[in-house]
Amino acid sequence: MDEKGFLIGLINMTRRIFSRQQWEEGKLLGACQDGNRSWITLLACIGQDLEPLPPMLIYQGKEGNFQDTWLDDFDPVTEEAYFSTSPTGWTNDQIGLEWLINVFDRHTKAKARQGRDYRLLIIDGHGSHVTLAFLDWSDIHRIIVAVFPSHSTHRLQPLDVSLFGPLSQAYTNQLVDFFAATQGLVGISKREFWGNFLPAFKASFTRANIESAWKKTGLLPWDPEVVYKQVRRKGEVSSTGEDPRPSSSGSSGSSVLSLSQVDARKLRRLFDRVIPREERRRNPKARKLEKTIESLQADREILLHEIKGLRKAITLEKKKRKRQRPLKTYLFDLEDTEQGAPIVFSPSKIQRARERKAEIEAQEQAEEARKEREKVERKLRKEQEEVEKRQRAEERKRAQEERQRQKEEGKQQRLVTRQLKTDAIAQKRQEKELARQTKAERKARKEVNGKENQETLAGPSASATADLPEAPQTPGRPTVIDGISEPTHRSPKKKRQARRGANKPMLIVETDSEVLEAESPGRRPRRNAQLPKRFEDCELE
Repeated sequence: MDEKGFLIGLINMTRRIFSRQQWEEGKLLGACQDGNRSWITLLACIGQDLEPLPPMLIYQGKEGNFQDTWLDDFDPVTEEAYFSTSPTGWTNDQIGLEWLINVFDRHTKAKARQGRDYRLLIIDGHGSHVTLAFLDWSDIHRIIVAVFPSHSTHRLQPLDVSLFGPLSQAYTNQLVDFFAATQGLVGISKREFWGNFLPAFKASFTRANIESAWKKTGLLPWDPEVVYKQVRRKGEVSSTGEDPRPSSSGSSGSSVLSLSQVDARKLRRLFDRVIPREERRRNPKARKLEKTIESLQADREILLHEIKGLRKAITLEKKKRKRQRPLKTYLFDLEDTEQGAPIVFSPSKIQRARERKAEIEAQEQAEEARKEREKVERKLRKEQEEVEKRQRAEERKRAQEERQRQKEEGKQQRLVTRQLKTDAIAQKRQEKELARQTKAERKARKEVNGKENQETLAGPSASATADLPEAPQTPGRPTVIDGISEPTHRSPKKKRQARRGANKPMLIVETDSEVLEAESPGRRPRRNAQLPKRFEDCELE
């Protein structure tokens, strides 16, 4: 067992093919990398059966505060790994003990007849591996712990010799492919680490590499001379454990190249069927057409590759915007959250946490749906209230307009009535004025007729009248001489009566000696427009 650290955004040296002109022009400055220096530690272990134990990854973070979004790409059904957190991202005493219990003992117990046989665990001298609790638990469960000598793991540790080097190179190739696919638009973070780490781990921890690691350290088969030879050769640079075989650095490019070559072969075969090769050699237009189609096909493959990478970049960016929560909040059992102990998330715990998370999300979605329904209902009620409010306002407006119309009609009616009254009064005044004028004309005619009658009567009786004594004048009455009234002093009452009109004659009686005339005061209204019947035989002037 050994540990290895990852700076998740940094890549190692890579090999590239380029022209001399590009090198001289200085266009190739280096490979694209994110530069994220978040630290993640791998605890790895291999067995002499050439099978690796599930890896344990220690993320940098608060203890127990493992976020659920860091494992979006992890499938607990088909993949097996263990996860934990520490403030530095390195292993410690508690995490070392948890690894011994949850990883080593669990996955090797069946091979040792359920722990009845002894098991050998070879470790280095790291402080987290050699603790009293670690050794006591190993002794109780029949595990023999062997420690490498100091400063010798680069030659004796199989993981350092033949596995961690290819793993680092494979992870670098994964990062290069990741940045090339996303065109540098998406940075690497803890969310994307597992998706890039797992292919590199599977590519490097193969049975061939594990067998080579045991063989180069002289442990399987047992051959100490392999190490002795390396120590005796002082002038020779020691092996770094790099795998001479081609790594997966150009896996993406080679796959694209192979696809393009296969497509080119298909195109050539198609051209051979349509236009024979000899004819294409003689015809420059056919050769030009062939080259053009091959170029277009190559451009198409490149564009498809870029589109695929951009889609991946968009998907990763969407995942980054997803809200994250500590994974321990979804655990059911109290043993999963023991006080004072680091939490190691096994696939079963991750599966339970995800199921709990799915239930919580379903409840949250149901709650959101309920709130959305309530919101829609409130909106509908509000709209209904607004409609009713507008209807009431329209009804009030119509009622107000009706009252205003009735008020205007009443006002117009009153104005018409007032105008009719004014017209009636004016008409009455005109009628009165006309009656007054008629009366005045009638009176004037009567006076003229009276004068004529008096003159007629005065002719034969002038002598008799002259012999009569002069009658005394009544105060307030004008003196009548030859039918002409002389003005005398009158009282205000008499003046008003005079203004209203002269006294109207009612009866005139003529005798041999005198003429008597009965008058009606002008201030008293006439009760009858016709003369009494007793005066019908009398001739009135």
